[in-house]
Amino acid sequence: MTRKSALFIVGLLILLALFARFFVIREQGDLAYKTEALRIGEVGSEHTHMSIRIYINDTPMDLSLPEYQLQSPIVHTEDGDGAYIHKHATGVTLTDFLDSIKVKLTTECITFDTLLQYCSNDSATLETYLNREPFSDWSNYELRQGDKILITYGKDDPISLSLKLNSVIDLSGELDDND
Repeated sequence: MTRKSALFIVGLLILLALFARFFVIREQGDLAYKTEALRIGEVGSEHTHMSIRIYINDTPMDLSLPEYQLQSPIVHTEDGDGAYIHKHATGVTLTDFLDSIKVKLTTECITFDTLLQYCSNDSATLETYLNREPFSDWSNYELRQGDKILITYGKDDPISLSLKLNSVIDLSGELDDND
């Protein structure tokens, strides 16, 4: 075998290795996407309810408005009511619900329809609560029957925070799994 032939074969093997590597990375990326999509069960795999209140500078967000109603088959508000979240599939998080109504929540900011953004700063803070306790890992927490969710942005003293926490409806006895 000549030196030219050997270099040609080595070059060809390197190209084949790069080509194979490209497809392995692409398939792993596709698999990651599929795994994320599979996280949420089929519509109808669950039917549970939780309650929510969102305050921006002491003003409650009106989730009963049409633009927030029935925006997703897996999780939504409905029937002109903005206090109850209806969850119709396993694996659904608060992030999934908020995404469906074009609200993005991070630990520092809440953004509405990419236009209005409220971020923690020296004069106001964003705080989130699950069942009256501070909570922030919303993208990894699957919503459960009866959860009480409060999102508040502003400057809350202990009394105003307590009033807001009390404003989140307690679902015990309000709705059953068939509503």
